[in-house]
Amino acid sequence: MLAWNEFRYYGPVLQFDPHPEPPGQHTAQAVCYGASTPDAALAEAFQGDRTIERIRGRPYLTGLAFMRALRLLDLAVDSSGAWATRAGGTFAISTAPHAITQRWARVWQHLDRPQR
Repeated sequence: MLAWNEFRYYGPVLQFDPHPEPPGQHTAQAVCYGASTPDAALAEAFQGDRTIERIRGRPYLTGLAFMRALRLLDLAVDSSGAWATRAGGTFAISTAPHAITQRWARVWQHLDRPQR
C-alpha cells in the first residue's frame, strides 16, 4: 500500500496507467491518481459499495498544492480541460478495457503538449 504522497512505479495495473507492458517495476514511469475536488476523490475511493466508511481503515482526505508545473491528463467531463469530452470518449473512458485505456495513457504522455 502506498502512502498518500507516493507515486507508483509498478504497472500497468489500473485504468490509466502509462507504464509500458509487461507489468513490472518501471523506474522511468510513475503514476499517482488524484482528484480536483473532495467529491470526486470520495466517489473514486468508495465506488465499490458506494458507502463512505469513516472508521474502518481510518481513511482521511488530504489536500495538496504543487510547487512546479505538472503535465496532467484531465479526465473530468465538466472541466475546461475536458479532454475526454472533446475526444468524444466520455463513455469509453469509464467502460473500455484497461488494455485500451492504458494504451491511451501511454500515447498521451508522449504527445507534445504545453504544460498547464
